[in-house]
Amino acid sequence: MTVMVKSSTIQAMNDYKPIFRNEILRGEKVAWLFRWVLYGLVALLAAYVYFAEDSIAGLYGMWMSLVALLYNGILTIVILRKRLVPQIRFLSVSLDVIFLTLYNGIDAWANSPLVPITTATLILYPVLLFLAALRLDRPLIIYATILSIISMNVLFFIFWPHMDSDLVSRLVSANIPGQMYRSIYVLLCGLLMLFIPTMVERLLRNQQIIFNQSLSLYELSRHDALTGLPNRLRLEEYLPVEILRAGRESRSIIIAFMDLDGFKPVNDIFGHDAGDQVLTETGRRLSRLIRASDLASRVGGDEFVLILPQTQSVCDVTEAENRIKKAIAEPIIWNGQTITVEATIGFARFPEDGNDPDTLIGIADRAMLNKKQKRTLI
Repeated sequence: MTVMVKSSTIQAMNDYKPIFRNEILRGEKVAWLFRWVLYGLVALLAAYVYFAEDSIAGLYGMWMSLVALLYNGILTIVILRKRLVPQIRFLSVSLDVIFLTLYNGIDAWANSPLVPITTATLILYPVLLFLAALRLDRPLIIYATILSIISMNVLFFIFWPHMDSDLVSRLVSANIPGQMYRSIYVLLCGLLMLFIPTMVERLLRNQQIIFNQSLSLYELSRHDALTGLPNRLRLEEYLPVEILRAGRESRSIIIAFMDLDGFKPVNDIFGHDAGDQVLTETGRRLSRLIRASDLASRVGGDEFVLILPQTQSVCDVTEAENRIKKAIAEPIIWNGQTITVEATIGFARFPEDGNDPDTLIGIADRAMLNKKQKRTLI
């Protein structure tokens, strides 16, 4: 049986969804950390406005910042447990946009109706859209964009009648067309943010494709093209690991070196195509014979190495040898011709014969050659 990477492992590595989920969690954490910084600064600035400039807007700003920080503190439980809760995501965006708009409204009410068009906090709306984009959630980005535009325009039209018309006429973009320009600006920012989830997902999908191709090349490089069995490279990777495992578990491993008797005449009489058919059929028969814990590999020409980790007693070895030899000796039909080959098998045992892979394979090889020589002498 060909030893392959376990299908569950391949599936886990192939599926980019867990990686995408981790990126969403990372975005959630960045937004959570940024909120601490943002509302912490807003609280300090509001305190300055209230105590230094004696403006009531500062008092309301402090209260809103403290509520936002309290909410962020409660959110810490969800962030640290790495849970994805879409409802909380939408609630967070709603609070950010509404608190920003409310603060601008209080500032306009307490200080100047021109705040909706002159305040520097207008640049925070695109920042909030970016924070939404970090969650890699397209519906959230759309929701944040629409809510921001609606909030900005509601605030503008509430205070528009109270603005000084003479002053507005002298300010650039202080009129309704200017407000339309600001709305379009936020809309374009939201549309650009929509590309972020798509780009990240496309990048991960392309990485998955590259991984699949690399995995295919990895498997091809470690398997014999003719028989489909693991090759010498795969054997050299597998056997040392299996020896370490067997050492920890205090159990034996049987290494079998098998050579086909009568293979050269097949090539000479029937041709190399017939020889390839014999090798291919031998690979099939070995794959059917061995257990899931075993490994059968072709190491070159008509030579095969089998690793039998669960074969312990001498009886088990004899039984395995007889079973393999019987299967290999069955006739092979090729172009109407019957071809028959036999197998000679030599064995080595870990740890009795050593613990070095090359040494064990060499002992099994010599045991196989000794059997051939004895049969020739007879």
